[in-house]
Amino acid sequence: TAVAFSPDGNTVLTGSRDKTAKLWDVFSEKAQKIFVGHTDAVIAVAFSRDGNTVLTGSWDNTAKLWDVSSQKVKKTFVGHTSVVTAVTFSPDGNTVLTGSRDKTAKLWTVSSETVEKTFVGHTDFVNAVAFSPDEKKILTGSSDNTAKLWAVSSEKAEKTFVGHTSSIAAVAFSRDGNTVLTGSSGRTAKLWDIATNALEDWVYPFSLYEMVNEGLKIEPEDMLQHRRDSTAFADKIGRDTTEYQRQIKAWENSDAYKQHLQKIKDWEDSDERKQHDAAIKKNLNTEGGKNQYDSVAILQDSIKNTLDTLTKYKLYAVLIDTLKGRFKVLPGDNTNLLATAYNSRAWLGLLLKQFKESEQDIRAGIKADSTNKLLYTNLAPALLLLGKFKAAKAEYEKWKDVALDLEEQGLETYKDVFLSDFKTFETAGIIPKEREKDVSAIKKLLEKRE
Repeated sequence: TAVAFSPDGNTVLTGSRDKTAKLWDVFSEKAQKIFVGHTDAVIAVAFSRDGNTVLTGSWDNTAKLWDVSSQKVKKTFVGHTSVVTAVTFSPDGNTVLTGSRDKTAKLWTVSSETVEKTFVGHTDFVNAVAFSPDEKKILTGSSDNTAKLWAVSSEKAEKTFVGHTSSIAAVAFSRDGNTVLTGSSGRTAKLWDIATNALEDWVYPFSLYEMVNEGLKIEPEDMLQHRRDSTAFADKIGRDTTEYQRQIKAWENSDAYKQHLQKIKDWEDSDERKQHDAAIKKNLNTEGGKNQYDSVAILQDSIKNTLDTLTKYKLYAVLIDTLKGRFKVLPGDNTNLLATAYNSRAWLGLLLKQFKESEQDIRAGIKADSTNKLLYTNLAPALLLLGKFKAAKAEYEKWKDVALDLEEQGLETYKDVFLSDFKTFETAGIIPKEREKDVSAIKKLLEKRE
């Protein structure tokens, strides 16, 4: 749920719904430290400038300061009345700043664990916080679609930056402190001149993350180049998005795709395949259950090793066709595999804005195996994003309180999954503008406490 690089770039800190934070070695990809102490999901993390301490924010309404070496809690900051969504250290490390769903930000003195200042003014969750280089100002971003610049001494908002149409998820100061950058779940970032309150430009997602990750290292000339690059990137993304469906259809009609399907068919009809199926039934699979010639295993490995969403989407289409063939011959052995493949493709389809195709995949998955619980986690959002509000609401109400048995991921009920997926959709910027009110209504339904 949260990630931060150490100052030297050699380790990464992650927060998780399993109530812990972990420190990972970048090169070995192994966990070096684990920080245990929160009583709910850890959703915000930060490093001190020297890298010797880390800060975490949690659904348990607290923030904790940890000693990296001993993995022990040094300080616990108690005072927010709701989830702590954002945390950061001051440049000198003597104070920390937290943002919360209680609509406030708080400045804490590290040595005494006491609240020094409380910043009140947002009308919705505070999702992001940042210190100015001189520590005299702070910046907050909120689900009320605004960012605010505050004077630390007076606890008053000096500027309110209005222009985003979706929740603000990230904020940062430039090195000289004269400009600020805000990033939104609506797939835009905006660069603001503090003195004039002027909006300088907007950029698209990848530039947003590059710039926010740069933090205080951003130089004016870099900002200008980012804006130039971002405009070109935005144009490209716009074209690419409209091309997704055409590319998918082109792939499915291509000679390469047909040749690949023919190879799979040849394998399905081969004596080697028959021998392999016999081995499966006798539990005599080679190589730990994966035959090196098994087309399903090959496709599964390809999907696992592919990072590009569109490529994964295409490969799942091939995998589904392969499994459908096997399903006709050995339905009992392939039922769950086929349903799972449909569900995975449906999820990727949602991220690619293929909402109608996602619903079709989910329906096909349910037909193959109606007991596959995960299919119903994607049916409701597919209907919602398609504009079928009544049908979607019925699905959400039907499943929201049902246990899902994913405690290891911090997801005990369907409601937990639904809310987690909404965060993903907002971050990815896939929610159509005309569906934002429907999504907001469903979120309120899910967040309503009995």
